[in-house]
Amino acid sequence: MEIDVNNPIVRLCSDAIKAESEGRSTDALGLCMKAWEARTDAYDSCIVSHYMARYQDNVEGTFLWNQRALDFGEAVKDERVSGFFPSLYLNLGKSHEDMGDLTKASNYYNLALNTLNLVADGPYKGILAKGILTAIERTEKTPHSQSISGGQG
Repeated sequence: MEIDVNNPIVRLCSDAIKAESEGRSTDALGLCMKAWEARTDAYDSCIVSHYMARYQDNVEGTFLWNQRALDFGEAVKDERVSGFFPSLYLNLGKSHEDMGDLTKASNYYNLALNTLNLVADGPYKGILAKGILTAIERTEKTPHSQSISGGQG
C-alpha cells in the first residue's frame, strides 16, 4: 500500500498532523475540515474521517468519525485501503472501549490483529502490532502472549 503524498487530501491531513505536533489543534481541525470539503471519493473520505476522529472533543464524536472512516474504507473496492484496516479497526475498538463496550472493543481489536498481515513489514507495523496487543490485553481477561514481528524496512 503506497499512499500518494501528492494527493491534495493527503497533503492537507499531513499538514494537520504537523499543526497538531506544533500545538495548533484548532488549525489541525481546520485543515481536516478543508480536506473534508475537498474530498472526491470514498478513498479520500476514509483518510479524512480517520484524521477528523483525532480532533473531536468527546468520545461520541470520535466514535462517529472512526465509524465513518471504516465505512468509507469498506466502500473502496480496490487495494488502496487494504493496509488501513488494522488501524481503522484499532481506532474503532478504542472508541468502543472509551464508551464502555469492552466486548465490541475486543472484537475490533481482534479484527485489527487478524488483518495486520495487510501492513508492510517495517517500523509502522511494529508500532501498530504493539498497540493492538496492548489493547487486547486491556480488554480481555486472559492476556495474549502472541508475538508479532514488525520487521525492519
